[in-house]
This record gives sequence, structure tokens and C-alpha cells, in this order.
Amino acid sequence: MRKILIFLFLGLGIFHIAFAQSRLNDLQEALALSTKRTYDNVLKQIENIVDTLDFVSAERECLETVEICQTLQYRRLALPQAYDILAKVCQKHNRPDLALEYYLKSTEGYEKEDFKQALAHTYYRIGFLHLNAKHFGKAQNFLQNALKTAKDSLGSRQLINVYNALALCYKDANNFPIAVKYFDNALQVAKNEKDSVLIAVIYSNIATFHFDKGEYKEALPYYKEGLRINLAYQVDTEQIALMYNALGKIYLQLKQTDIAEKNFQQALQLALPNRIHLALQEAYHGLAQIYALRKDFPKAYQFHTLYKQASDSTNLKSKNLAVLEMQHHFDIEAKDNQILLLTKDIEKHYFQKVSFVAGAVSLIILTFFFIRNYWKERKTNQLLNEQNQQISHQKEEIQAQAEQLAQVNTAKDKLFSIVSHDLRSPLNSLSSALELLQAQNISQVDFQRLVVDLRRNLDSVHNTLENLLQWAYTQMNGIKTQPQVFDIKQITEEIVSLYQSKADDKEISLSDLVRGKTLVMADKNQIRLIIRNLIANAIKFTDAGGKVTLSAEIKEDWVICAVADTGVGMSQADAERLFQSGTHFSKRGTANEKGTGLGLLLCKEFVEKNKGQIWLRSKETEGTTFYFSLPYAG
Repeated sequence: MRKILIFLFLGLGIFHIAFAQSRLNDLQEALALSTKRTYDNVLKQIENIVDTLDFVSAERECLETVEICQTLQYRRLALPQAYDILAKVCQKHNRPDLALEYYLKSTEGYEKEDFKQALAHTYYRIGFLHLNAKHFGKAQNFLQNALKTAKDSLGSRQLINVYNALALCYKDANNFPIAVKYFDNALQVAKNEKDSVLIAVIYSNIATFHFDKGEYKEALPYYKEGLRINLAYQVDTEQIALMYNALGKIYLQLKQTDIAEKNFQQALQLALPNRIHLALQEAYHGLAQIYALRKDFPKAYQFHTLYKQASDSTNLKSKNLAVLEMQHHFDIEAKDNQILLLTKDIEKHYFQKVSFVAGAVSLIILTFFFIRNYWKERKTNQLLNEQNQQISHQKEEIQAQAEQLAQVNTAKDKLFSIVSHDLRSPLNSLSSALELLQAQNISQVDFQRLVVDLRRNLDSVHNTLENLLQWAYTQMNGIKTQPQVFDIKQITEEIVSLYQSKADDKEISLSDLVRGKTLVMADKNQIRLIIRNLIANAIKFTDAGGKVTLSAEIKEDWVICAVADTGVGMSQADAERLFQSGTHFSKRGTANEKGTGLGLLLCKEFVEKNKGQIWLRSKETEGTTFYFSLPYAG
């Protein structure tokens, strides 16, 4: 909504500028065709419009107006007025040097044509430009020329300002009698106009004039009267505070310290809440002097410190209360002739207003449709972006599934190749032995010798088939873990009993060091497969006379199980390949036992499904220890 309002106001602003530009073009064309009787009204309309523009635009239009006036037959009449308009624009936008330059050009034309009224007003404006620049001598000359040229054409406020300004100029030149004369003139005009505000300001100026001359008793009644008027009308709090300070200074000079202190305190009461820094500074300084005269040095020091702080916090204002608030924006001259011209142009202006309203309404409608289409397009783009993101996400998922499927298929092909070979060899051996026995081509003694190897091969086939079935089940249905609390000692006793004979065949010591009541939270069947595979591997890779040991240790919230052997061990590179699903790393055992590597992959999956981890430590020729963790349920 905020953006809509900004766009709307921007559009209306542009439309206003365009309308003003169009109106100025029409007036400039009218000026080029104007007569001696009508040019003045056209110039006044141009002045009203450029007054609403920024400085760059206003200056450009005024310079174009000056160029048009230079082509007119009566340019000696129109050109000074055009320069006057340009000077007012420069003065309004705080370009005093340019304003002075153009005012001086306008005075040249007014002087040649003896336009006394216009000349007096221009002298008046030039005088105040010099006064603001502290050029008192030049200000005095132009202000006196304004009085000499057409005193009666100046308004009352303008006349008061001229008298007051001249008084300040003569005061600066130490010509006190003339300064007093102009102060009196200003006071008389203000009284005639019954302008209490100006009367109070002039009283203050006259009082300051006497105070600066050391005439304290003469200054006192003027300050009192000015303060009385200000208190009655509550015109300016700062002026009232400064007048209290001025009275305090006078009474201090007259050695009436009690009255002086009361006035300074009154000033403080006004200055503190309103943060009038100059009044604070003067009041603190006056109170410091009073307490110093009374030899109350702690209080004198206190107020002197406050005085210094007030002095440092702001740029000092002028101690001279005599400077009258100068008039920066000048009175608008009489518009009687303009009223006549505006009456004639009423129909044209009416049409322009209707056109402006129609244009504004059209702009609002266009803005509405533009904003509606913008939000509609934005919503459509947002929906498209969301759909594109969903499609992209689905594409990434499909690609990931395709890659995973490819890996699974590769692993499956390799696995079945290994399994088929590992299953075929022991079964072929069994088939050959049975054929020999059936054909009675082998003796009973030789057959008994083959039984050990056949048993080993059948155990291998049994383990391979069980692992294969478990793996196939997990691939088709996913691993469904059903955790329960049980004593892992029960599983280890069962597995050790199962593999004891196999360990005895290889003359390996198989030990179960797991303590009873070692409770875990896990899937019992999956843990049974994990321990069985790890013990089978340990026996497989351990030489005769070696050891295989099961143990379990409770650490905080975990049970750390370990299957250690003193077998052949493995290199770091082989250890890193063990649990990689794409490799199916496998080696023959110490008695030439075969394997697929599938058992360790199942161990890793089942341990992780039970919220644990599996790892190993191994060193070639020294043995291997497999560790896995399970949640402790004790």
C-alpha cells in the first residue's frame, strides 16, 4: 500500500509539473504577443507560477521570460519587471548574490523610466540584502533612497522595518542622534498601526541602544514597557527571558543586586524548560557576578561554571536585542489589474481545471490497472517458481533413486556371482563324495577323512545361505527392527555353544567374557546375526592355537561389545573397504574358508538400525577386534 501511495503522489507531482510547464509555455507565448496594456498581468501570472517551482526550473523559466521581454517593443517597461521576478526567485532560494545582481539590473530600468513606486520597493529589498550581510553603509544608502523615492508607496510594516534598519545602521556608525530619530519614527508608525508586537520590539531596541551607551536609567523604562507588552500578549518566550536578563543587567549596574537577582531567576525559569541557551548564559553570568559582589564565592563559582557550560554548548547569539526580525519574504504587490485579467480568463481556467481533474482521474485509473496487473503477474511468477522448484526437487530425487538403483543392481550382480561360485564349489565337493561312495569307489576310512572337509563346506554353505536370505529380505521389505530389553549374555552363550565345535576343529580357544545382566534395548534376532557373523569371521581368520574372545563393557548409556581374535589381522586399506556396500570385500580364511563379505554389511546395517555404531581395530599378523555399541537398558 505504501508503494502504491508513493507511486500515486509521484504521478500527481509529475502531472502538476507538466501542467505548470504547459501553463508557463502558454503565458510566455501570450507575453510575446502582449500589448503595452496587458504585459504586466501576464508577468504577474508567470511570477505566481514560478514561485511554486524548484530553483533550477524557476530560474530557467525566468531567464526565458527575460529573453522574451528583450524582444518586445516596450521592453524598457517589461524587462525591469522580469529581472525583478528573477531576483525574487533567487532571494527566496537563498542566492543573495544573484538576487542583488538582478535587483540592480531592474533598478536601472526603473530609474530610466522613472517608475518611482517599483524603484522604492527594489531599493527596499536591496537595502535589506545588504543589512543581512552586515554592509551597514550600503544598506543605509539604499534604504534612504527607498524613503526619498516613494515613501508613501511603502506599507506600514515595510516603513517600520526601514526606520528600524536605518536606526541600526546609524547606531553602527556611532551617529546616535540620527539613530534615536529613526527609532522614534518606527515607534510612532507602530503606535499608529496599534501593532503591539512591533512596539515591544522597538522598545527593546531603544532600550538596548541606551544600555550600550551606558545610559542605564534611560534604558530601564523602555525594557519595562517592552516586557509588559510581551507578557500581556505572550508573543515570544525567548524575547521575554532576554528582557528579564536585560533588566537584571541594568539593576546590577545600578547596584540593586536583590532586584537584579529576581530578574535573572525569572529568566532562568523560562530558559531552562525551553532550552533558551543565550538566556541561560546571560542569567548564569549575571548571578555569578551578583554572588561575587556579595563575596559568596562558592555560589559565584557554581554559577560561573554553569555559565561556561552554557557558553560551550551553543554559538553565542548576539547580545544586542535591538536586531529586529527582518522580513525575508516580501509583501505581494497590489493585484487589481491581475483580477481584471483573471476575470477575462475565467473560462480558460475552468477548462484547465476540468482537464487537470480528468488527467488526475485518468492517472489514478491507469495506476490502479498497472498495480493490479503487477500483483497478478507477480502472483503468477511466484506460482511458476514454486512449480519449478517442485519439479527440480522431484528431478533430483529421481536422479538420486536412479543412482541408488544402479549401485544396488551392480552390487546384486557381483554378489550373486560370488555367491553362486561359493555355493557351487562345496556342493560339487559333496556331490562328488556321494557319487564315489555310491559307486563304492572309496573306502569307509577315506570317506571318514572327507567328512571333516564336507562338514566345513556345509557350514560355509549354511552361513552363506542364511546371510543371503537375510540380505534379500532386507532389500525387498526393508529392515524392520523390533527392539526389546534382553540380556545379551543369553545370545553370546548360545552363539559360543554353536561355534565351539568349529573352534575346536581349528584348535582355537573360544571364550565368552560377557557378564550376566548386561541388558540392552535392541532387536534380539538382529543382534544374534551380528554376533554369529563376527565370531564366524574371527574363527575363520585365526590360526590353530589362537584365541577368540567375546566381551561387553557398560559406558554411560551404551553397552560396547567386542569380538577379538589373535588371527592374521589386516592392513589399513583393507579395513577401510570392509563396510563399503559396492565392494563386497572378502578373503579366504586360514583354512582356505571362503566368504562373500555380505555378513559384515548386514552387521553394519543391523547395528545402525539399533541406533549403534560398528568399528574395528586391526594390525597385520597380530589380530583384529570388532566393536559395536547398543543402547544400555539397565
